[in-house]
Order: sequence, then structure tokens, then C-alpha cells
Amino acid sequence: MMAKLKPAYVVLGIIYVLLISGLTFQYMSSRKWLYTTNRMLYSLKINKNNSQFLRPASPASSKRNHNIWSSTPKARPSPTSSGDVFIDWSNINMTSVENMREKIKKYMDGKLSLIVYKHNTSLTDMKFDTNLTQLKKANSTEFLQHHDTCAIIGNSGILLNSGCGREIDAHDLVVRANSARILGFESDVGKKTSIMAFNRASAIQLKRRLGGKRMVLDSHQLKTFRTFKNTIMWYPLGAGGTGTAALKAVGMQLGFDNIRIGYSLSSPMRLSKTLWHLRLPSSGINMFSAMNYYCDKISLYGFFPFYEDTHGRPIQHHYYETVVYNYTHSHHKMPQEYVSLTQLNKDGVVRLVTDRCNY
Repeated sequence: MMAKLKPAYVVLGIIYVLLISGLTFQYMSSRKWLYTTNRMLYSLKINKNNSQFLRPASPASSKRNHNIWSSTPKARPSPTSSGDVFIDWSNINMTSVENMREKIKKYMDGKLSLIVYKHNTSLTDMKFDTNLTQLKKANSTEFLQHHDTCAIIGNSGILLNSGCGREIDAHDLVVRANSARILGFESDVGKKTSIMAFNRASAIQLKRRLGGKRMVLDSHQLKTFRTFKNTIMWYPLGAGGTGTAALKAVGMQLGFDNIRIGYSLSSPMRLSKTLWHLRLPSSGINMFSAMNYYCDKISLYGFFPFYEDTHGRPIQHHYYETVVYNYTHSHHKMPQEYVSLTQLNKDGVVRLVTDRCNY
């Protein structure tokens, strides 16, 4: 007859089983994402030569333009031009764009994702109210204006040596994230910054960096901020709290007249979680979720979560720094986000740029 087990041993046995189960689940999940990532990249390479790249189709460059997504042409807006830069919007289907907006309306009022303080509002008067009645009474904020063309810039290393700078600057509105470096990379990422979005960590980090004399003198961020022209520094993760307080403090420390402060009454992160079934959406997908309301035609640059491009060339995680990043173990499921964006590209909701922009 077996001896009766002590309760302590039973508890330890249960903990052991749960631990092994958790490790097994984590391993299988990482293998699944690694497999998905590799298959996606392989598919890109195979199909690259069988489709037309979504770039300006000027006579001089049409032969070397490739679209890594093959799709049937849809009802088209005309190409837009800025100087000698032409942007081909032929993949955009405005019916699909409107359908996406109607879908978003079911979950949130899109205009509430970006509230901007007016120029004449002092930083001390910025209360980041969440009550629309109080905001209207104070008359110190306004909604972002609607735009025809917008470029949302991710920070992927795919942008390095892309030559997309002039094409990016040709958009009416350019949205960037988390103080990404611009100086020294203008030919690849452009010069224009209409909106600079910050997540909580980057806002706090910026506040700390500007607190020290050495960082103020040597910071590439500070030099970038001096080039801003009526740029909105935007905290899209809600009103109040550490994030908006950090941006307000940064505004006080910089003391520039060329920046404005914006925040969200309705966080686009909640929308991203619902639409794309993500536990923790990245800054890039949050920016797209918000800008879909304000922009008719959207181009996405620097959204490419892979270790090499479609030509087999290795690429770094960020275009401006060499950091090691594990896409399969990250808290952001970027390969999953990428699947959603490629589908939106095929449906004509966005223009996804993942190759060079040579002119």
C-alpha cells in the first residue's frame, strides 16, 4: 500500500508540472512565430519578380519598380506630385478606405485620438482634460485637420539606403515615432515631421535625457527638435498620467515655439487591440489606427519586421542604430501586425512601401 503523500510534496509537484507546461508553451509559440516569419520572408522573395512595386511609375524608373504584393487593380485616385516626385496611389481603393473608417466608428470616435493644444496656450494651462464639455469651454484645444496624403514612418532598418526621403516629404502629413533620428538620414527618411508620437517609455526617456547638461548639448534629438516646424508632439496612449506629464515637462525644458502638444481622449491602442487582435500593439500600428480617420491616402514606410530584405540583404532592427531584436520573443507581435498590414495593402486601404525609392 502506497504511503500517503505529504501536502507539501503535492504542491511542489503541481508547481513543477505548471512550470514545465509554461516553458513548453513558450517554446512552441516562439517556434510558431519563427516559422511564420521565415515563411513570410520566403514568400516575399518568391513573388518579388511577379508583381509591381507600389512606387512612382515615372518613365525613367518604371522598369526597376517592383511591387512585392500582386493584386488586381482597383478604382484609382490620380498620382500626386510634389516638385519632381510622383506618388502612384493606384493601389488605393477609396471604397475600402471608407469601409475601414466605418469599422473604426463602431469602436471609437476617430477625431478624439488626437487633441492638439492651440499655439496661444501656455504649458501651465495644459490640463489634459478628458471631458469634452470642459475642453470646449476652455477653448484651448482643437482637432487635427483632415489631410489628403499621409506618410507614417516606422523605424525598421529597411529604410537604410532606401532613398525614400524625397517621396516621404512629398506627403501632406508625415508622422514619426519615439524621437527617431532624422539628421544624417534625410535621403532615406526625409526631413519633414508633422507629428512625432511618443509611447510612455520614450516620453519618460526624453525627459530624463534633457535633464542633464551633457545630453542637452550632445543630443541628436535636441538637434532634430530644433528643425521642427509647427510639429505636434503627441502622446497617443490617453490623457493625464506619466506620459502626458513627461511631454509637458519636455515642452517646458525646450521652450521652442515650433512645437505643439497633443494627446488622445480615445487611445488608438485600444482600437488596435480590437481590430488586429493584439495583446500589446506597437507604436506603428497605433499610429495607423489613429491616422486612418484623418487621412484619405496613407503610405507606410519602415514597417518590415525581418532580419533581411527581399533581396537577401541583412537589415538591422532600427535604421539609425544597431540593436539586437528578437521578433519571435518580443512583447510586440510585429510579424502578426505585418500580416494585417499586407492584407490592408492588398485591399487598397494603405500603400505599403518595402523596397527602395530610387529616382
